[in-house]
Amino acid sequence: MNPRRPPAPDSPAKHKGRALHKLVLEGKAASAESFAELPSPEGYPGCLVTLDGLRSKCRELGESASGTKAELAKRIKAKVA
Repeated sequence: MNPRRPPAPDSPAKHKGRALHKLVLEGKAASAESFAELPSPEGYPGCLVTLDGLRSKCRELGESASGTKAELAKRIKAKVA
C-alpha cells in the first residue's frame, strides 16, 4: 500500500498474463498487434537475406543468377522443394 514503492520487476509470467488479458478483452487482432514479434534473420540461421546470398545459392543449384530478389527466391524454392 506504499504509493512510493517501486514497481516489481517484469517476469515472464506477468508478460504472459498481460498478453492473455489483452487477447480475452480486446480480441485476437489487438493482441497480435501488441505482442507479436517480427521474424528476424538471427532467428533463422543460414537464411538467405541479401541479393548476393540468393545469387550464390542459385549458382550452387545450377540456376540462373540474374533477376530480382523475388525471381531468385522463386527459383530457389522451386529447386529445393
